[in-house]
Amino acid sequence: MELFDTITIPIIYDTSSPYQATIAAIEALKEKYTAIIAGKGSTIDHDGTRELRHSVFSDFVEVSKKERSRVPTIESAIIAQLDSEATDSDFTDALKRTTDELRHLCHTNLLGQQHRPVTLMGIDVLLADATKITLGERLTGGNRKDVHEYYNSVLVNALHTCHVMTHHYAARWLLALCDKLETRYFATPTQGTGYIPHPADTSHVVLSDELMALAERMAENVHEVWAATRIAQGWTYGETRDDDAKRHPCLIPYSELPESEKVYDRNTSLETLRLIISEGFSITKKQ
Repeated sequence: MELFDTITIPIIYDTSSPYQATIAAIEALKEKYTAIIAGKGSTIDHDGTRELRHSVFSDFVEVSKKERSRVPTIESAIIAQLDSEATDSDFTDALKRTTDELRHLCHTNLLGQQHRPVTLMGIDVLLADATKITLGERLTGGNRKDVHEYYNSVLVNALHTCHVMTHHYAARWLLALCDKLETRYFATPTQGTGYIPHPADTSHVVLSDELMALAERMAENVHEVWAATRIAQGWTYGETRDDDAKRHPCLIPYSELPESEKVYDRNTSLETLRLIISEGFSITKKQ
């Protein structure tokens, strides 16, 4: 695990890492905006609701930009450290295991699930409660408690979105770093052509939860298409690959594939979706 720690700790797990710094900043935003909510009085202001969410996201974007700007320097330091170990005979195998594990972590929700916040439906219910002004409430100065519960639920929902985005950023950092490491230590020019692949940089694209789910469905379909093609060519299942006998261990349902095999189909699907988004296109689901 030493190589794994060398790569992940500076970016993810160290208390001063970009990920941990962003998480700490989100908690600070909670304190900042809770204090603002306390001064909002006893009435619902829809413009104020939009302003609250906009302000939270604007502050978060500034924080995340600042922390992400540190990543290239950290990555350079990691690569410099790995360069000193690259001559070790066990280095390549260890690095391959490390990058496979990192990809697996990134594609199975890298840093764990956060508690689900108040849903949008829950916020609507709180909004309805907060806007019920009875005669008694008019006489006593309004329903301040309900109003504050509403604004706090809006804040919790916004901050949860920031947490999710931070998870995605962290996963993107590690996936991009895996790509760099594999290119640096494993990729070699094609024989006789000098060709080195240069895929589009989509590391800045963050996919929504819906698109992440779509990517997994696409990955399953990529496997199905591949398997159907192989079977049509006369291949059958075999515990070990045998090109002469046309046997392949991956001719099984996608759900039964080991994670180390699923990652290749996932990467294809994820990078396809990220390229579509980075090129300015949008993906929407029919209602």
